[in-house]
Amino acid sequence: MGKVLLVDDEEDFLEVLGASLTENGFNIISATSGFDALTLLKEDSDISCILADYYMPKMRGDELAMMIRHELEIPVIIMTSDPSIQFDRIYRSGISGVLSKPIDAESFTEFLKQNDLHLDDTIKHRKFLRNMSHSQDLSLKITNGRETKDAVLDNLSTQGMGIIVDDDLMALSTIQFILSHNDQEVKGFMHCRWKAMHEEKVKAGFEFDSITKKNLSKNETFYSWIKKSTGLR
Repeated sequence: MGKVLLVDDEEDFLEVLGASLTENGFNIISATSGFDALTLLKEDSDISCILADYYMPKMRGDELAMMIRHELEIPVIIMTSDPSIQFDRIYRSGISGVLSKPIDAESFTEFLKQNDLHLDDTIKHRKFLRNMSHSQDLSLKITNGRETKDAVLDNLSTQGMGIIVDDDLMALSTIQFILSHNDQEVKGFMHCRWKAMHEEKVKAGFEFDSITKKNLSKNETFYSWIKKSTGLR
């Protein structure tokens, strides 16, 4: 499997994330600055993906992406816990997407799968999100409390959903969703785990909050949609 280069100026964070990814079969190397990352890229041709923190001294993650985009075809994924970042600007730097901190192996694997980024054919497909075959049957609206928009439901599971929207309405924060079909409706809250550009639209993965997960576990309507959409029995 190709190597994943982790770049963050917080060494404790690198150690925890590196251990999580290593335990799940990823080959990890790390750097504590953008400059160190550039040195490793020159020395190691096996690096196939970069996970870089957005805020780092001297060189931000998107600046690192801009420095390598014209020389190497390596996906650069930005990590951040800041919901105020202007995503349109950092996407122009050539990044493949944004992951919301805290990050673990499951959220990283989910991002790779949902955005067709293949480090190796043996990467196990997790069940956090399942591709839907009948997503057109369900109507989805999302709101951040100030405005409400229609969204396309890309995939759905008991833990969360993937969506596609026309523009970047939602920051890396908690939003409300309303799923409906005919006269049936399911509501709840979820927070963003990752986002990426998809054919000039924003594609994002969300995880339900703990209260919503508990409520949905008792909702027969929701489970009937899960079974229909994923082919589960």
